[in-house]
Amino acid sequence: MQFLWFKNIDMGLEHFACIATETGIEEIKNPHFLKSQLSKIAYLSRLPSKKENKSKNRLKAKRNLSAEHVRVKNQRKDWQHKLSTHQT
Repeated sequence: MQFLWFKNIDMGLEHFACIATETGIEEIKNPHFLKSQLSKIAYLSRLPSKKENKSKNRLKAKRNLSAEHVRVKNQRKDWQHKLSTHQT
């Protein structure tokens, strides 16, 4: 009879996940993608207020801010995908 080993995963705030396996507990740290990009996002969020309303430059500044948020979202998504495929 073959036994299957199951992994227990605990999602948390301090660590991204704590995984209990047959060999022990593995803690995976949260990479904090937003925290590393926060100064750039803060700078980009101030730029539209310095531009004239309904101008092309204001739209460009808003687009750059949006793109930076999308970049953080994609970093998180990519990291989670790589982590999940590595764990299986």
